[in-house]
Amino acid sequence: MDILENISEDLNIPIDVLESQIIEGARHVKIIKIPKRSGGVRLVFVPPKIYKIFQYYIIGNYLDVIKRSAAASAFWKGCSILKNAQRHRERIYLVRIDISDFFHSITFNDFVQSLNVEEERGLFDIFMNEDSARIIRKTCFSRDGHLCVGYPISPFAADIAMRHIDEEIFSYLNTRFKGKKYSYSRYADDLVIGFDEKCGAEVVAAITKIVEGREWPRLSVNHSKTRFFNRNVGNAIVTGVRICQDGRLTLPKQFKDDLRFNLSLLEKGRLGKEAFSSLEGALNHCRDIAPEFYTKLQSRYFKSIEGLIKRDRNDP
Repeated sequence: MDILENISEDLNIPIDVLESQIIEGARHVKIIKIPKRSGGVRLVFVPPKIYKIFQYYIIGNYLDVIKRSAAASAFWKGCSILKNAQRHRERIYLVRIDISDFFHSITFNDFVQSLNVEEERGLFDIFMNEDSARIIRKTCFSRDGHLCVGYPISPFAADIAMRHIDEEIFSYLNTRFKGKKYSYSRYADDLVIGFDEKCGAEVVAAITKIVEGREWPRLSVNHSKTRFFNRNVGNAIVTGVRICQDGRLTLPKQFKDDLRFNLSLLEKGRLGKEAFSSLEGALNHCRDIAPEFYTKLQSRYFKSIEGLIKRDRNDP
């Protein structure tokens, strides 16, 4: 049984209806252009409903049960920005490495090659089935067979395709820091390695060689985004979370300043409605990462925050 038959049976949708919607869906993929801070634009793909049905079905019925990398810290159930930062709170030195054009660099074939034929036979057979592969390529990948930013399945498929690279990185770190403590996590394309001796440049060179040395997926490191941190001077930031000298986790100073400023504008009635959702998201993030600071903000801007949360959801 192929993927089309499985979905038809489980969701009680006739196969001919699914096939016609898939054909029609190709015309309804939306592409949004978002300006990058560094210049240029980021293309975000918005899939039609039928594509989402296939993607969420594959995630829920196949990808969720696959053994993921021990380094994977994003998107999966139980993962969070806070937990990702907690992995590194005891390390003195940190390096952050970014992978260029991450999702678009990973192809359908990269994903299939990453599967363990013995342990993941069911998923492997589905993706190797000619009819299933054609449908999955069409509904879950771009026309040229790459993952798309904005597709629900992309983060999960990318994490699975990265398992072998993560294993190589762990192997290197185990050898390099034999008998010593280190930390490694990967939040999508954001790799963070922590250790307790000054060897950042050496680690970056070794990790770069691993990332760029494989035949699949073909990846490259964005060296302009490589960062070196020292917890003892208080500049360590992991996925937007600051690690203090004593290992406490909080928000970066700039984030706190921006939050205070926007709440002040809100209190004075000078914050545009288009910024309301962004501010509410920032407050939720603050409550999760720095609850004590959030309590202080609530005390100072209680009426403004309450009005923001209870505002008419139909407002733009």
